[in-house]
Amino acid sequence: MSEGQCESASEEEVAAAPGRAPSDALFGAPATYRIRFTPQRGIFAKGANPLALLKEIRALGTCRIVAQLDHVPTIENFSAESCYLFWDIILTTDQGVDAIKDVFVEGDCGLTIDLIGSTADAGNKEAYKKLGEILIERGDLTAEDVRAALAAQKRLGQLLVERGMVSPGQVQSALDEQQQVKEARQERQKKEEAQPREAAASLRVPAEKLDHLANLVGKMVTIQTRFTQAANLKRDPLFVSIAEEVERLTNELRDTTLNIRICPSAAPLTNSSGWSGTFPVSWARRSS
Repeated sequence: MSEGQCESASEEEVAAAPGRAPSDALFGAPATYRIRFTPQRGIFAKGANPLALLKEIRALGTCRIVAQLDHVPTIENFSAESCYLFWDIILTTDQGVDAIKDVFVEGDCGLTIDLIGSTADAGNKEAYKKLGEILIERGDLTAEDVRAALAAQKRLGQLLVERGMVSPGQVQSALDEQQQVKEARQERQKKEEAQPREAAASLRVPAEKLDHLANLVGKMVTIQTRFTQAANLKRDPLFVSIAEEVERLTNELRDTTLNIRICPSAAPLTNSSGWSGTFPVSWARRSS
């Protein structure tokens, strides 16, 4: 165990808090945690050293640590025997949440651990949360505070115009360019995402293979006709019934084959005559 003591959140609190890291987080799965470590004022009197705990946290993986000075008093009220700091830690580790808890022995400090990223987010292309969202989630600000700050904030274009650095028309032109490029990129992305689906809906085949298919179907129609004649001569009801079913299926296959659409392809596969063919997987018929 590490030197130092703290009081970690209970298992029930960890399970109930939104985004809070579950106590049974899988060992070996890389994940990113947000940790707030708040020692009590008298931790030094117990012989504990918060910096030693932070050093052990660093050993678990890649981390960033920020010391918060909010509670540091003025020099008149300052005591060298008291700990006024608390720390915010962002840690990426594959050791699991239990390894983080093991650094801090239950006792006299506040500890919160939130899971903010895992392997399940690997395919997420969206940007991470904005600054205001993070501060609200941590409890450092309220949504009303953020809205009030944003309402008082001036946009860059407005500031530049007020300082006489650019004209309103120049700002509007730049904004139009920004919007146009954004819309063009979105449209291009939609087309790129649609291309794999279109490719999966059709197949390219050499024209000679389609010719070979048509020849086989023609031979099958000839055999089917002879089969029907033989069934009529036998006058066996079962034989005649089978012949009629074969005739129906053969006719359907013939009609479908004759109505396969032949069209030029982007990357043609040509036969000796120079033609190339594509047809949908569904073997769509020509529109009448």
